[in-house]
Amino acid sequence: MRPELPQAEADPDSAGEIKIFHSNEWDGERRTGGHWKGDLPEDDVKAHIEKTRELLAQEGLALSPERTKVLFLTNNLIASEQSFNSLASCFQYPDDYLKKNDKFIQFFLEVIEPVVSAFNDRKYGELLQLNNKNHPHLKRQADKKAWLVNLGKLLESTQNSSIGDVLDLLMTTKTPRLPSKLEQALVRFAELAQKSTDEWLEDDTKFIEKLRALRSVDYTEVRNLAEYIDSKTPFSTKHGVKGAQFDNVLVVFGRGWNHYNWNQMLEWMADGYPAGKQDTFERNRNLFYVSCSRAKHSLTLLFTQELSEKSLSVLSQIFGEESILGNPFTPKRELSYIERNDPFNEGFNREL
Repeated sequence: MRPELPQAEADPDSAGEIKIFHSNEWDGERRTGGHWKGDLPEDDVKAHIEKTRELLAQEGLALSPERTKVLFLTNNLIASEQSFNSLASCFQYPDDYLKKNDKFIQFFLEVIEPVVSAFNDRKYGELLQLNNKNHPHLKRQADKKAWLVNLGKLLESTQNSSIGDVLDLLMTTKTPRLPSKLEQALVRFAELAQKSTDEWLEDDTKFIEKLRALRSVDYTEVRNLAEYIDSKTPFSTKHGVKGAQFDNVLVVFGRGWNHYNWNQMLEWMADGYPAGKQDTFERNRNLFYVSCSRAKHSLTLLFTQELSEKSLSVLSQIFGEESILGNPFTPKRELSYIERNDPFNEGFNREL
C-alpha cells in the first residue's frame, strides 16, 4: 500500500489470515447521489455486516471488544449499529455528540449517567461525591428520603422514557440540578411552544426544531452513546484506533463521506491519480493503510461499495487472490487449516 514505509512482521513464524468480502453480487438498486453513490441501502449494509460477523464467529474468532475491533469509517454507521442513530441525527456535526460539544449531551454524559450508575449500584458514597453542586443539601432524614425517591424516579425515567421526559422530571425534582444554561433553554422552549409560529424569529425556529427532535429521542440512546464513547463496545471509527492494535479487526468500507471513495482509490492505485488529485489519493490511501494495519492476527475487509474489476484486481495484488472471498452470504472457500488450528482462535475450540 505504501512502498515508502517498508515493514517486517514481529514474528516471522506466526501465521495470520486475511479475508476480503464484497457486495458485487448483490442484486438491487444501490444508493445514488454525492457521497452515497454505489453503496448498499442501509438495511443491506447491516445485513452484510451481520453475516460477516457471523462467519467470523463460526470460525472461532473471539468477537469481544478486547480481542476484536469492528472498524467503521463513518460515524453514521456506528450510530446505526450502536442504536443511537436518532440521537446522532439531531446534530449537524458529529463532534457535538462524540466530543460532547453540545451542552445537553455534556450534561447527560458527565452528570446524569455517572449519577444514575452510582445510584443503581448503591454506591452512595460515590454518589455524594459526584458533582456536589448538582445535589441539594441533605440536612435531615426527610431530605435524604426525598433525594433517594427522586433518584429512583430518574433511574426509571432514563430506562423507559424520552430525553424530554427526563428533562421535564429534572426541572421538577432538581435532582440532580440542571445547569442554568440548560434550564434557561428549557424555559425558552416552553414559552415559544405556547406562541404561534408566526411570532417566532428565524433563530427561534431552528432552536425549537432541534430541541424538539432531541426531546423525542429515547433516553436509552444516550446510554448507548456513552458506552461507545467509553469504549465498552467493539465499534470504532479510525480516529479511535490510530496507533492501537487488536488480535482481530473487521473493517467496513462503504460510502458516506465526500472525501472518501474506495473504488476510485483502488483504481488510481492501478492507473495513477489524475493531475491535481494527489492529496485526494493520499488521504484515501492513508486511511486505508491505517485501517488495515490495526490487526495483529486476523484482518477482514468488507466492501459495501460496489467495486470494479480493476479494483478487485488491485486487492488481489495487495492481499493475494486467495483472500478475495466474494459475497459473505456465498463465500468462495471453506475454513483454512490456519483458521481451524491457530491458537489465537480460542473461541473456535471452546465452541467445539
